[in-house]
Amino acid sequence: MGFKVNWEIEAERERLPDMGEDMELAHAGRRALLRFIGLLLVLLLVVGGIVAAILLRLRYVDFEVEQALRDTVSSEVTALRVGDSDLFLRLQRSASEDWLTVQRASFDNYQALKQQSDVSLAGTIRDIAVDGQRGRVIVEEIIGGAPYARVWFYWRYEDGWFHVPPDFTFWGDPGTIRAGSVEVSYQGLDSRFAQAASEQISIWLSRGCELLGCTAPDMRVVITPADNVATQWLSQDPPYLEMQSPYLRGARTDALFDPVQQLEAANLVARLLVERALQPAPDASGDAAYAHRAAASALVGQFLNVPSGATLIDSVLASRGASGLMLFLGRVTTGEPIVSALTSPEYPAPASDPALDWRDYLAWRLGQEGITAQLVSATLSSDGGGNPIITASGTNANGAVQFTFALINGAWTRTG
Repeated sequence: MGFKVNWEIEAERERLPDMGEDMELAHAGRRALLRFIGLLLVLLLVVGGIVAAILLRLRYVDFEVEQALRDTVSSEVTALRVGDSDLFLRLQRSASEDWLTVQRASFDNYQALKQQSDVSLAGTIRDIAVDGQRGRVIVEEIIGGAPYARVWFYWRYEDGWFHVPPDFTFWGDPGTIRAGSVEVSYQGLDSRFAQAASEQISIWLSRGCELLGCTAPDMRVVITPADNVATQWLSQDPPYLEMQSPYLRGARTDALFDPVQQLEAANLVARLLVERALQPAPDASGDAAYAHRAAASALVGQFLNVPSGATLIDSVLASRGASGLMLFLGRVTTGEPIVSALTSPEYPAPASDPALDWRDYLAWRLGQEGITAQLVSATLSSDGGGNPIITASGTNANGAVQFTFALINGAWTRTG
């Protein structure tokens, strides 16, 4: 239809004012929301600024605390360098007088060391950690051209930082590392030492069992940051070795597993492998006892690439290889006399084999007679009847000595 009834027209007129009011309300709501968002942003900016200011302040405070610790370390090293014992001791603090006694001796040791070798105490800090009132610093020193590191501990008192006794609970998080059949447990500061020790001991086990014909055992090692800890077995079955953290005595940073500690550990590992691979020596004075001792010494020489002093074992290995060594050790440690144990159709007769070096065995035989001598040569020859003899020369407390050994009933016996 082309027209509207009156009541429809009136209804539309009534709706138009309502629509206008709704639009005004919508605009007002949007304006209120925008004001709220604006206020929220301003509030967030204000709070963020406050938090940032607090964080900056805390960082500045941390920086000041750390810098104060660095300054204390610098003063302490300077006191050692110039020989100012009063300043050095003023920077020490503990509830026990024992700490001052220890540090007074430490100061004297440094002064004596400076007279004996080239010592550089520059106070270089290789690592620093602050945990509340506690501080830990690794300080480098150069001795004889080699870099060493020491760990010093500090406590922040009201009047500043002071050097205090070692805090072994502040040594870092515990960890483990594995190389081959060796697992090493350590605390954070000793991670690099643990890596070096695990790799080196794993190599020793493999090399030792290659020569003895055994299987490398699973071994645990624990590095203990504590005073008066020796390199020792906590258990031999299963093998569980304890070693002291090198930082307790001054760690050489370019060789954390230092030669002294390597020698201690190598001796223990060598004896362990020999005891596991060979039959027990039935007689402490027999050839089997010598073979046990000499085999362990030879392994240490192999581990550390140094002269072992086990001249007979070394010469057997050099001339007959690992298989010949295993055959010899297997025979002699079951009670066979040493000359007989070395007899094989594949090699020259032991009594006339110039490849065999009898010096340490003959020195051991002399020791069984109560004679101490360091033999420097052992020459094979024969007597007028064509019987094998050895002429051994060396030294003892009285000077140069010479001994003669003859092969009697299959054994080398001193005849002169």
